[in-house]
Amino acid sequence: MIKLTRLTKNNIKLSIIFGGLSPEHPASISSFDNILRSFRNSKLDKKISAIYFFDKEGTVVYNPYTSEKQPVGFLLSGEKIDLGTAVRRMSEKKTFFINLLHGNLGEDGHIQGIARYFKIKGTFGTVLPSSLSMSKYHMAHYVNSLLPSVKIPNTLLLTENNLESIFTLITEDNLGKDIVIKPNSLGASLFTKKFSIHENEKNPILKNLYDIFDYDHFSLVQQFIKGKEYSVGCIRLPEKIIALHVMEIITPDNFFGHDEKHKINRAEEVIIIQDTEITKKLKQLSIKIFESIGYEFMCRFDFIVTESGDIYFLEANPIPGMMKNSIFPKMLKESNLSIPELFFTFASMSKNIPEKKSIFNYTIE
Repeated sequence: MIKLTRLTKNNIKLSIIFGGLSPEHPASISSFDNILRSFRNSKLDKKISAIYFFDKEGTVVYNPYTSEKQPVGFLLSGEKIDLGTAVRRMSEKKTFFINLLHGNLGEDGHIQGIARYFKIKGTFGTVLPSSLSMSKYHMAHYVNSLLPSVKIPNTLLLTENNLESIFTLITEDNLGKDIVIKPNSLGASLFTKKFSIHENEKNPILKNLYDIFDYDHFSLVQQFIKGKEYSVGCIRLPEKIIALHVMEIITPDNFFGHDEKHKINRAEEVIIIQDTEITKKLKQLSIKIFESIGYEFMCRFDFIVTESGDIYFLEANPIPGMMKNSIFPKMLKESNLSIPELFFTFASMSKNIPEKKSIFNYTIE
């Protein structure tokens, strides 16, 4: 593992952006709080140059970093600037940006394109992996085509135009008596719920779908797959891509939705230190997916494995949550890699990422 002492000798300065116009705004704030505390606990917060809070009104609160402010202080006071000014300022600063903008406009390709165009270095990642990962439907079909041994649940892709025929579609697609409904492009397992197909559930199903369509253009209705759920975190190091210790997620009814993810004692998360045949396989698959799509720094992949050993792919998260109780920080801790060390590693690596040429002059007759 890369040593933190070697990395901090370099002249690395970091900035953090968080908040955003997304339903995952609260998760982003919580990630920021945990990361800042991690830097302070490690006595490394002096390496932080500036904080950019993207508020819910579409403006940005800018603060040069100071250790005097509590994390919440960076939300409440500072210089208010518009988004264009923020982007120009970020492009002028020679710092490495930790991107904590989750969900819409933060990990779906939008901010990644801006960062590329204005040459802003950071953990944004590139456009293709971000936009592909953000669509659960398209990502799952890509993984299934890349790795045919990895299955995906039978899935209906719905728009608001399908709502009147939803129950006919479910019956025709033979999804089974238990289904999972989720947004196609939202994170944090928002509106992700399990239902049984019978008359009493019709109104709750429709309500959940209407809630989803307030935020997303597409909704997924999936076959419920009973099995063990696993999460695999991958990071790119200078020498190679590695998979962190796999986490098994245990819930009373084999379902990991929004409440199970964010409420205390609703799920048990078990880090598997000694690899089994299945964790070895999940790591190998995750690294293949990571390499083939070209994730720049990190990603977390979720799978379900049935009793018969079938592996089902669920989704990918290229900007994993960094809240204190989130899966990814627990994986880092068990791999003896601190949060500051992770971002110093990425910042150091970014100096050696070659830029491709953008301009080619040719004649059109």
